[in-house]
Amino acid sequence: MFEKVSADPVKISVRLRDSDGGQAEHLWAEPVDAGDSGGRYRVLNNAFLCPLLLDDVVRAELDADELLQVTGIVSSGGRESLVVYTKPAGAEAFGRVADEWRETGTYTEGAAGSAFVVARAPSPAARPNDGELDTLVASGVITGWERWRPPELDSHLAQMGGADLRLRTTPDPERHPSHSTTYWAGDDPYWREHRFDDPEFLGYVQWLAHNDVQVARALERGKHHQVLRYIEILSMDPHDWPDDEVIFDPEDTAGEL
Repeated sequence: MFEKVSADPVKISVRLRDSDGGQAEHLWAEPVDAGDSGGRYRVLNNAFLCPLLLDDVVRAELDADELLQVTGIVSSGGRESLVVYTKPAGAEAFGRVADEWRETGTYTEGAAGSAFVVARAPSPAARPNDGELDTLVASGVITGWERWRPPELDSHLAQMGGADLRLRTTPDPERHPSHSTTYWAGDDPYWREHRFDDPEFLGYVQWLAHNDVQVARALERGKHHQVLRYIEILSMDPHDWPDDEVIFDPEDTAGEL
């Protein structure tokens, strides 16, 4: 058994191999035995680009960008993952089915009209089973399904899934743009005019602008409502995050400041 040291979720980063894009996938996790520099964490949602699922326990360490990077697999949560393919016309029907699955302990994550990663609970009563999935295909609720990961998970499988467990020891140049933001929350009249002038809040906004390029761009271009919505979502339980909401405008998510 692991001793949980904090109920506050943190973001962990799964580094991907160059052959899989060389980027990273970010997941929510709960510390179970961790300190300031890292430790062991329980995953709180399903990954799409590597085979990590809800309830898996991983080891993560601070990398050169001060992100908690997954560097090892501690234990599996015992879930089996499936990929279920849907179409927009069947979104409502599939949503009802996924809610039924959740009552049996199965966690589903994805986007309507696209693919969902289904983490089937380690229980004989957990849904769905193969027969139910085939029935859903036949009825048109889903367009197909396939198995992705068995309940067992080890470092070898993680490597096969595209994850690079080597700790990044040099900063990622894409996270350090050549032009720093000119935005300064304390000098922004918007916050005073709308009574968001608490020093702690302004410090948090400045931290977001410094560490997230799309936040900095949105603030520099006067799109405060988008940043407020982003902060609102960050404060939610990860399981309540909207699946398909687009917060920032496309022009604010790429290129230099």
